[in-house]
Amino acid sequence: MSSRKLLPGVLAVGCVVVAVSTAGAAATGPDLKRIALTPSDFSSTGKIASSGYTKDSSFLLHYTRTLKGVSLGGTPLLEAQNEIGVARDTESAALYVAGFRAAMKSPAGRKVIAQEIQKDAGLPKGALKVTFGGVTSFGLGDDSLDAAMRMSIYGLNIPIRFEFVRIDRLVGSLFVIGAPTTKLSRSAAAPVIATLTSHIRNSLLPTNLTAPSINGTPQQGQTLTASNGSWSSFTSDPPAYTIEWDRCDTTGANCTPIPAATATTYTPTSDDSGSTLQIKVTATNDAGTSQPAQSPPSTVIN
Repeated sequence: MSSRKLLPGVLAVGCVVVAVSTAGAAATGPDLKRIALTPSDFSSTGKIASSGYTKDSSFLLHYTRTLKGVSLGGTPLLEAQNEIGVARDTESAALYVAGFRAAMKSPAGRKVIAQEIQKDAGLPKGALKVTFGGVTSFGLGDDSLDAAMRMSIYGLNIPIRFEFVRIDRLVGSLFVIGAPTTKLSRSAAAPVIATLTSHIRNSLLPTNLTAPSINGTPQQGQTLTASNGSWSSFTSDPPAYTIEWDRCDTTGANCTPIPAATATTYTPTSDDSGSTLQIKVTATNDAGTSQPAQSPPSTVIN
């Protein structure tokens, strides 16, 4: 059994599939392979059974990784499946998670899940029973949820948990199946989901591609203009930039911020004579703020 078999039916019940369209959008996004969970993110050793980019009609890009031999809070897992999806926009990603939440809370959605598990298991009618727990939030990212289930096969109880976290237009999910007769708690899943949240957030932070630069003649009374350089950013909204002008020694070292010099332009004064100038640019998007990127130093101001 896998989440890729369960989710389409569940989301259809949640009335969200038709609302999540990827038509006409470019398939661009961060490296999902670097976001996906690894065995070291769990509380035991294990291995990656399979991984790779997969097709999912709800996402522009989609990546699935299946892990074996890992555990959650000390509980051994039969399987852990981590999926990462890049939606067309924030609204589409939010609808995806909302659809799953709605379906997991509805009798119709739970019925679909039970039917899919029954079908996938290939067991005779009555041999398998699915019990549903609550649906809660981890309070992580822009949205997150935890959904507990338990399936009983001929009286042998097997715990299951669905976990989701969304930041902007990226959705990460974790589907885990515990060993028979064990228990999987929300608190055991929380650290792994926090790690997944961190992976997603870091992948969405703006990344500097070409360094900022200072344009103009570096001398007193001549206006200089800062260029932000080029940046990559995969959130729905473009990043905003902040600029800091620094005064440095003749080698471009020992730099200190120039008070109140945070505009795109700066005109050197007598205080800058004999020094070089440098700018530091930070970019901020919905995921957070980048590390500063700095320009090469100017020539010595005269």
